[in-house]
Amino acid sequence: MKVLLINELYISGGAEMQTMRERDILKGFGDEALVITLDPDYEDGWCDESHYNISRRDSRLRRELQMYFADRDITGRLRRIIEDFSPDHIHLGNVKAHALSVFRAVRGYHCVRTIRDYGAVCPLSLCVCSDLSVCSGYEGKKKCGRKCIGREKGVKKKIVDLWKRKCFLRRDKVQRRTVSKYICPSQLLTDYCIRYGMDTVCINNPFDFSLLEDVDKKTPEGKKIFLYYGQIIGFKGVGQLMEAFAEFSAHRPDTELHMAGMLPDKYKEEFEELLRKYGSGRIKYLGRLGYKEMINKLREVHTVVIPSVWMENYPNTALEAMAAKCLVLASERGGMREMTGSGEFIFNVLDKKSIISRLEYAYEMEKPEYERITGEGFLRVRENNSFGNYYRQLVSCLEGTDKKEV
Repeated sequence: MKVLLINELYISGGAEMQTMRERDILKGFGDEALVITLDPDYEDGWCDESHYNISRRDSRLRRELQMYFADRDITGRLRRIIEDFSPDHIHLGNVKAHALSVFRAVRGYHCVRTIRDYGAVCPLSLCVCSDLSVCSGYEGKKKCGRKCIGREKGVKKKIVDLWKRKCFLRRDKVQRRTVSKYICPSQLLTDYCIRYGMDTVCINNPFDFSLLEDVDKKTPEGKKIFLYYGQIIGFKGVGQLMEAFAEFSAHRPDTELHMAGMLPDKYKEEFEELLRKYGSGRIKYLGRLGYKEMINKLREVHTVVIPSVWMENYPNTALEAMAAKCLVLASERGGMREMTGSGEFIFNVLDKKSIISRLEYAYEMEKPEYERITGEGFLRVRENNSFGNYYRQLVSCLEGTDKKEV
């Protein structure tokens, strides 16, 4: 079997990691796999024998236009590589910025797409309304417009939101003519997509357990370290977590909150103010750690906290934490309840008391109970998220895919 994987970025976050992981899984089971990326931050051409990058450093205006119109040059280059490789199946990942170009290039092939965020059912990609309540997804032009599109103050923001909706509608229309089947890592987003007429199957992300072979995880004793890692932005709930942790840790000198991840320039000032207001020496920003550094960091962590305001799909942070035998606390939004396996570890991110309650629950847990719960989580991901389990489900999905007409 020959499978072509297309994902816009090469190295960025979980979607990019899973694309490369899938390539390795396919090759490990004896299939041919080729990855194509369209990342302007890397050189144009072959990165290795199974990865080709198309690098284009376009102007901002041209990038915006590519959200609505296919780019003839990109489509042509993609098509030539596709025809030369002649895949049995094409698997698309995140292709938002160049979606129209990609869809045109892959037309006529057996094509599936993995949906990794709520951008499939929400023009703003958040599925969160202006009042931060959870949205049920795109349900028609008028209703979606009334809920949040164009409701923000400021003419510029309204224009941007309306343009995003217009691009979403265009992208969704072309995608439905191109993609035969969809994959979602979480059941919740799978249900969203099915509700909007997308033929979708849930296949949980795989995890490379060999990454943890050198990690000697021990039950944390003494100082209890809570960890947030991921992008440092408002919709990840970092502000809500920091405020709650400051109150929780006020009379618990043996606790610290460590935070690691990329801090965008636009959020830097706000985050630094949060550190000044709530830090008190108990909240430490570690910067952006490399993947191996992050995995090794988990060995000393008592609890990983995922406080997202937006709808999470199936975050690698939870998967990695459970594989490293850490306790996981998470916002109730998105697919986190599926991953933790119990509502005891879920909180309302907009309710400070709810967050504090779960932090206290983790803190007061006795060693035998901690080892039992983290051990169960470890065994669950070992069985459910193995390469073999993922491969079997992926092949079943690919082989059941019909070719779209050109």
